[in-house]
Parts: sequence; C-alpha cells; structure tokens
Amino acid sequence: MSFGHHPFEGDDRLPSPALPPAEWQVSPGPGGRGRVRGVALGLPPSGPGSIARLGTRLGGLVIDWLIILPWVAVTYLLRHPHLVTTTRANGTPSRHLAVNRPPAIIALLILLPEALYTIGLIATRGRTLGEQWLGLRVVRVADLEAGADPNLASVPGWRTSALRWIVIGWVSILGCFTAAFAGFTVLVPVVVLGWAIWDGNTQGLHDKAARVVVLRTR
Repeated sequence: MSFGHHPFEGDDRLPSPALPPAEWQVSPGPGGRGRVRGVALGLPPSGPGSIARLGTRLGGLVIDWLIILPWVAVTYLLRHPHLVTTTRANGTPSRHLAVNRPPAIIALLILLPEALYTIGLIATRGRTLGEQWLGLRVVRVADLEAGADPNLASVPGWRTSALRWIVIGWVSILGCFTAAFAGFTVLVPVVVLGWAIWDGNTQGLHDKAARVVVLRTR
C-alpha cells in the first residue's frame, strides 16, 4: 500500500521563513522577553561595543560627581552659609540656614569648571574619568549608521559634546541670573537622565538631542 507523496516533501525550493526586523528580536534573558538594545544600530547584544547598562552609567556619574565635589564645596563656601533668625507670626523666633547669592558673573564662573570637565573630556576622549573607570564610551549614532566599528569610532567632538551638556546645564545657567529657575536645577537633570530607564538604547534626552549612545569598552 502506497501513500501519496506530499507535494512539499523534500522540496528544496521552499522559501525560508523571513526573519523579524532587528528591533523585534528578543533578548536571551528569562522568558525571552524584551528587545536587544542596540541591535538596530548593528551593535552586539553584550560585551565590548554593546549598549551600556543604566546601572553602570549611573556608577560613572557618581564617580564624576565625587571628582567635582571639592569644587562644589568651595563654591558653596563662597556663598557664605550662615544662620538667620526670623520671627514667626506668633512672635516666636526661628533660625534657618541661608546663603548669599553671588553676582551672575561669579555664578557663571562657578559653573565653568564643571562644564569644561564634562564637555572637554567627552569631546576629546569620548568619556569622562568616571566612564573610563567603568569601561564606557560615548559614540555618535551617525558613525554607527555609517558602519564604523563601535570600538574604533571617532570621539564626538566639541559641538556634539556641548549640545549634550547644554540639554541639562541650561537650567543652571539661567539660575545664575534669576532665582525662578532654582527649583528646576534638580528636576531637569532627573527628567533628562530618567528618560534612559525606558529608552530602547538607554539614551537620556541629552543623548538623543546630541545623537549619541554610551557603549561598553570591555
């Protein structure tokens, strides 16, 4: 008894199933859910040249803050912190800490070292000292789209680096001239950096504005 030959059995002409777009490829993590960050840019899912993890980026940021902390402390002392006694509506005295607001030109000079530290190192070396310590590097998206090796891509340059810093630093500059922006000096960086939490390539808004990504070097 002979069964009919299936029309597709052993047929090498069958088309191969189409692969999903790169951005749909799932990560090899638990359950296989989630996107592989950086795949759409031609980056490896892990190791050197892959997108840096958010926790590592925050670690580099903390190191950079510690490096500039002495200068921040000096500038705080220049504002002459002192206790002020005021009288409440019920007539009882109240004491609180106050600081003098420096002239705008002095406030700008206070910001200058911090800006030059970040802008200068990113522009000329592609990473700050904190990022270097943790094996991170800032790379332009345009270089990756052009097919550059992520481990050998050129440094971002001054224009890109300055734009990336100004997205966060603009509120501090305006705060030098008016106290109305003082409350935003913390809120703006939190929002700008916080965007990286859910971004597909762990980019903050400052990274997106300058069209850069932060990659691992090891």
